[in-house]
Amino acid sequence: MKSFITIEKTSPDFKKYLDGSFSKTQRAVVVESLNLSSNPEAITFEILEEETNQKPVLREFLSSFLKVYKFIYFLFPIFYICLTYFINDLSFDLTTTFLAILATTFLFIAVNLMSDYWDYMKGLDKIIKFHQSKPLVKGWIQAVRVKQISVTLMIASLILGVPIVIAFPKVLGIIIFAMVMIYFGLLRNNISYQEYSLGDLFWGILVGPVLSIGFEMAISGQAHGHYLFFGTVWGILIFFKIQLSHFEYLLAGSLAGVKNLINYFGFENGKKFILFSWFLFLASFLMFQLSFLHWLICLPTLGVLGYMTLKSYKGLMDLKSPLGSDLPKVMLSFHQLYILAVSLWVTQTMFLFLIKAVQGNIYK
Repeated sequence: MKSFITIEKTSPDFKKYLDGSFSKTQRAVVVESLNLSSNPEAITFEILEEETNQKPVLREFLSSFLKVYKFIYFLFPIFYICLTYFINDLSFDLTTTFLAILATTFLFIAVNLMSDYWDYMKGLDKIIKFHQSKPLVKGWIQAVRVKQISVTLMIASLILGVPIVIAFPKVLGIIIFAMVMIYFGLLRNNISYQEYSLGDLFWGILVGPVLSIGFEMAISGQAHGHYLFFGTVWGILIFFKIQLSHFEYLLAGSLAGVKNLINYFGFENGKKFILFSWFLFLASFLMFQLSFLHWLICLPTLGVLGYMTLKSYKGLMDLKSPLGSDLPKVMLSFHQLYILAVSLWVTQTMFLFLIKAVQGNIYK
């Protein structure tokens, strides 16, 4: 027989049931949230015995738990920096490079998990589906365990950074800046970066210029304007990607009280902000390409992006309501623009790498 319990936010047991620390042998799965982010907020839980709670196969669990699809956020900057270092005949330290890749991976997973933890604790993933962490929603893992794993990975990342700082002391400044961002964005006083008006900038800055400059300094002790420029452009693209998800769930985000820029602008101005974010990326990408590549390499990439932009632009401008049936189709076309931009950038970098391997440097 199924067992349910409804607990108000004012109850001393509310947090224990929500984060799963109320019992070692049972799991509490959220069934319904009432009066979200208000008093009296109440949540109905289904109580499951640990041994009867259906578990997924390990691969499914890890894929959804780690959100592997987001790994491109940090893997592409690492990929780009390593390959262009080879293309430009720049020297780097193999040991610190390995440690930097491992530390970055741990830190990225930790930040993602902590973000999922707060989305779950604040009920956002019951309303806004792109915030949803399936393992938490399904009761595959307790929220308190997610938080513990996140903190452990953050500490492990810092430990891995110690040899890097010894080798290249200047990288310490970037590490401190990144940790300050994470502290204010996810760890301070139970407040998530999504509760700040400009919290949307969190991921764009962290995986953009901070990661690019930090990783370059970690592998070589150097900081070139090329990679600061690259990180800024990449950060703008990630920022654009996040705005798409916010726009797609505009009504749900407003209901949940999320303080993001799309909710601030509303539907009509939100459409303009989506276009502004995308054209900001295109403009910065054009400047970056022309600064570091031969124009014959730039034109095909920019031509394809420009052509696909025109097709998506009309669809967005024709949207009349966030409830319209055309919204998913239009959002899909812009998500495809993001995927296309990343794919073309990866292909371009691989092409330059192959050219270098065969003939020499094609960069100016």
